[in-house]
Amino acid sequence: MLRPRRILPLLGLVSLLGAPARTIAAEPEGHRWPLWPTELDRIGAPLLNDAPESERRTALHALQPYATPLVEPLILRALEDPSPQIRRDALQSCADRQMLACVATAERLWAQPLGDLSGRLYSLRLMLLDATPARISLVLGALRENAPLLRIEAARLLGVTALPAEHGPQVRAALVAKLADPDPEVRRAAARSLSLLGAREATLVLARMLEDPDPQMRRDAAEALGRIADPRALPALLRALDRGDEAYVVRALLDGLIRQPGIEVDRRLLELLDAPPDGLKNSGIAQAIGDREAPSRELLDGLLLRLREPSLRSDLLTALLHLGDEALPAIQAAIDRGVEPELAIELERLIRARNLPTGPPPRSRERLPAADERQAWHERLQRGEPRRLQAAAALGALSPPWLLAAVSGALPATGDAVGDRPWLVALAVTQTKAPPRERRLWAAVLQRAQDPRRSVSDRCLAIAAAGNMPSSARAAFGDPLRTLAADRRAAIRSCAAFALGRIDGATPLLAALLDDPSPRVRAAAALALTQPRPKEPKAIASHLAWISLEDADGRVREAADLPRRAPSARPPPARLLTGPADPAAPGWLTVVADGRRLQVPAQTTGTLTWALVADPRIEPVATSPEPGEASDDEWIE
Repeated sequence: MLRPRRILPLLGLVSLLGAPARTIAAEPEGHRWPLWPTELDRIGAPLLNDAPESERRTALHALQPYATPLVEPLILRALEDPSPQIRRDALQSCADRQMLACVATAERLWAQPLGDLSGRLYSLRLMLLDATPARISLVLGALRENAPLLRIEAARLLGVTALPAEHGPQVRAALVAKLADPDPEVRRAAARSLSLLGAREATLVLARMLEDPDPQMRRDAAEALGRIADPRALPALLRALDRGDEAYVVRALLDGLIRQPGIEVDRRLLELLDAPPDGLKNSGIAQAIGDREAPSRELLDGLLLRLREPSLRSDLLTALLHLGDEALPAIQAAIDRGVEPELAIELERLIRARNLPTGPPPRSRERLPAADERQAWHERLQRGEPRRLQAAAALGALSPPWLLAAVSGALPATGDAVGDRPWLVALAVTQTKAPPRERRLWAAVLQRAQDPRRSVSDRCLAIAAAGNMPSSARAAFGDPLRTLAADRRAAIRSCAAFALGRIDGATPLLAALLDDPSPRVRAAAALALTQPRPKEPKAIASHLAWISLEDADGRVREAADLPRRAPSARPPPARLLTGPADPAAPGWLTVVADGRRLQVPAQTTGTLTWALVADPRIEPVATSPEPGEASDDEWIE
């Protein structure tokens, strides 16, 4: 007969053996499992008995190396300990492990303050792991707490947590109000969160904060205005640059200016190159220009003209290289017009640096792992581009039972866009639907899709993954694809159109995107509509037929002219297509469909140009395999 003190650890082991893969996959790296339940019996015994407080606290700390499913009952027991210190340490363990089972207790302990500030901070972090309306109200109320650290943490959490869309206006209004907080750190935290939320209603307030006495506040306001990218901030940014400031503030102002749309910004950037303000050098301005999205031809021509100045040449050549494919037509036009021999050599080098291979990536001669070889798949997903993205697409098509658990565990923990990419591709391609209750998974995907700090190509990978969201999950987050389909960036709208093509009920929105000013968006919407939906209006076919004849862009006409497929009850899965980039047509990938070539909107990640499409007839332009070389399919088990 088991003694009572052994019941909780043994139940923990039983729950581990029967737990779904999701719990194990989400376990932080370094946690381990004991060889036998008695190991935890011995460690956790003081928490279950009337041991002295020092022994109970030592026992709680000794649980740290073990896996969450085993120690969760002991940590929950520690949350009810009579010692405030032990309850606080247990809350810290809950927050570090992101244990949903602790949320209800944290909410109760928040309503009955522990008496120490750190315990309240941990309670605050836990409550938004399961963001019900009542808990969101509690976090909003924390913005009015007397302790500045609580206000700072509440402001930070509201910016980094994916909350239901209906709470957006209330959250943004509360954060805008905190821009007037007497504590500068609270104001800075509110500014950063508003920038992550893309809160255009904060633009004018943040613009006034460019004159704040605190230079760090001025820097944060400039960074926030850059991320929000509201044109109304442009006059304030220009005035602040003209005034001059601390070097780090001026750099933030320049970064904010770079993200503002419009030809006026490009003209001012050229003026800054000619007469740098205090705190900036030509090299810093050129480096910032290299990050300019969708540079105008006037900006590119201005950079090429200033290459004749020896002091600027090296920095401007680097900027032109970073501008990528969008700079190539202007560079080629300059060469065709005729430039000095030494400049011609440098410009030719730029073109060669952007020229990608003219054929498809070489076929792998290695056999892909079997479905149950998890470690082998993880090793493949850690290789360099493009091989690991292609491996991720093969893994998603294979859809092994453990895939969704691995994605759910990897995405929230991944701190960089490069590490996210293979998991997002696998999630976009898999035919296994993640259950709607995977709220943390979809929150992580949408945070990446909506994060303005990420590159457009990385955001598009997350948008493609969001195309696999169940309808109930989309409703819980306020139909995020509809919002992304109205993004100011044409590339984001085109990616959203491809994702909407896999969703029932998206036909009216796709029909509206057929009239988008960008040909990339119109082509993506036309390709997404090649799969008819049940009860689709007849006007859709007529609209596509009209576009196939009358659209001003030939690539859009070809996409709309692709014959429509037979109606299907279930949309086909997405597929990853890769191929060489065409420097003369950046943002497009040449493919084959029904025996004819056409171009589809595409993205570039490193040297890889890719598109995620759902039409099974669309294939990449492939070359014949070398003699004796097997095709890709022969190496898939």
